[in-house]
Amino acid sequence: WRYSDTFWCRDCGRVLCDSHRYQHTCERLDALKERNAKITKEALLEQLREDEARKEAQEAAAKAEERRAAEKLEEEKSRRKNQRKLLAHKAKQVESFIQQRSRDTDGLRPAVHNKLLDLYPRVKRLSLALYNQFEHPDSTEVGGPDWEEVKEIYAEARELTNMIVMTENGPLDMRNPWDPPDPEAQEAPMEGA
Repeated sequence: WRYSDTFWCRDCGRVLCDSHRYQHTCERLDALKERNAKITKEALLEQLREDEARKEAQEAAAKAEERRAAEKLEEEKSRRKNQRKLLAHKAKQVESFIQQRSRDTDGLRPAVHNKLLDLYPRVKRLSLALYNQFEHPDSTEVGGPDWEEVKEIYAEARELTNMIVMTENGPLDMRNPWDPPDPEAQEAPMEGA
């Protein structure tokens, strides 16, 4: 016999050749028929109720699992949205800082002023890009190269102006709550001990 001429019994799992396919009597099916022939009407109704209850419980468990998965997905989306919002807010603060410093030329050397004027269009573009990612994300990434560039621009602007952005909570912290701990900050307490 050829492999393509074989059949599989769904009930008992046996593989049968074409010549024995229709002669096969499945032991499981026979046992079920025999058991059902001896069952009383009440017992049959009870079995049907149990089967229905088991089916409903499985469906309820599947729906609960789907709901948990959807809630987890929504929670993840919300977390990323909040992170993007924080990045967009910080980028806008850096943009406003550079704009203000480039307008106020008192005490600025011409080279510093020109450098700030060069930084402003870049940071404005990046700030807008980060805000657009907050409003209409096109990936699951948060920040990425745009955020890294904003941090570099802010560091350069701080160095040029010897000034920092002050917020309600003190100096603008370009580190985010979800960033991994800074290795230098971890080593500092050890040195003082």
